[in-house]
Amino acid sequence: MCGIASMLGPCGIYFMARTREATRERKGIEGSFLNDCLCSWFCALCSIIQVARELEGSPMGQSMSRV
Repeated sequence: MCGIASMLGPCGIYFMARTREATRERKGIEGSFLNDCLCSWFCALCSIIQVARELEGSPMGQSMSRV
């Protein structure tokens, strides 16, 4: 779903950022909506992968950046 949204321009970026924000809040990860927007805009594929791993509970122990 986020992959398709990334092709929709600003509306898709907004949708992806909101999804990332909801995932961060659900998992207690610090960050801001502006950071989510920037990650979704400039690193869309990486952002999609990070959200997917967080929601699946990545066995590799990697998670969203807590910077």
